[in-house]
This record gives sequence, C-alpha cells and structure tokens, in this order.
Amino acid sequence: MYHKKQDKRSIQSCDLIYSALDQLIKEKSFESISVKDIVDRANIGRTTFYRNFDAIEDVLRLKCDEAFNEMKAYLEKQTQSTFILKSFLRYWYLDSKILEILIHIKRTDIIVDSFSRIIEQFLQRIDNQNESPVQYKNYFIAIRIGVALNILEQWIKDGKKIPPDDLADSIKEQFEISSSVRLLF
Repeated sequence: MYHKKQDKRSIQSCDLIYSALDQLIKEKSFESISVKDIVDRANIGRTTFYRNFDAIEDVLRLKCDEAFNEMKAYLEKQTQSTFILKSFLRYWYLDSKILEILIHIKRTDIIVDSFSRIIEQFLQRIDNQNESPVQYKNYFIAIRIGVALNILEQWIKDGKKIPPDDLADSIKEQFEISSSVRLLF
C-alpha cells in the first residue's frame, strides 16, 4: 500500500523514489531491485521510503493509479461519444510510460487493479442514475478490462505505430464483423 500525502515533501519524495526505480528497472530485473538500491539511487533515507510505501511494487501502484485517475479526468472532459475507445487510446498514446514499465516487468495485475477501480466508480455512477443496476458487474468489468488491456499491451509492444484513431476504427470494425459471424460464442 502507498501512503502518499499531498504535502510538498511527500510528493517530492515519491517522485524521487519513482525516478530511482524507473532508472533501476532499465539496468536490472525488477525482482532483483531492493529498497536499499532505490534509496541509494534516490539519495533519500530508508525511513522516507517506508513513510510513503510498504513495498517496492507500491511505487508502481501509485503511479498507475495516478495515471488512471488522470485518464478518467481526460475522458470526462471529452465530448460524449458512443465510442470511447478513441479518447482512451489518445490518452495512452500521449503518456504510456507506466504501462510500458508494468508490461515490461510482467506486472499487468497492477494495471488491472487500477483500471478496475476506475470502472467500478463509473458503474457506481450509472447505478446511482438508473433504477436497475448493471447485472453481473464483475463480468462486465472483466470483459472490458480484458479487451482494453490486451489491446493496449499489443499496441505498446508494437511501439504504438498505429495512430490511436485508426486503431480504434479498426477495432470497432472488427467487433462489427465478429458480431455478424460466430467466432467464439
């Protein structure tokens, strides 16, 4: 768990810790990185690390949660479109560094956790506005996260060579084709 406070000192410390971890991940495997490595690289005390984080993976959880919260704010500012995938891909096209790190170290579970919280908040708003809540909410969330995460992961592995709008249009077209042809279901 992370314990980042909103004071300047805590924000600065978390940024130093994340920057140090980012540098270390480029040099060696995530599993071999220790808290000592991070605090030495960040030039901070061990107490500072543990004041903000319980474990090394919590540094990545914080950055991932922050990125998904920023994505949520970005999507809320976009015009109401029935095909939100374009805006979703546009956001990650501009800043996918934390996703790239998590994919590289094979910790997409952190992405799933952050994404789940955002979708759950969205569904809560829908439930509050409608008389009938979304049935089978866990499956609703799992389907959307599974599809979106696999698209993001492949796109990032391919170097995001396809522009976000083109990729979104292609995906939409593929879903339309698959809905008229029985492929898996």
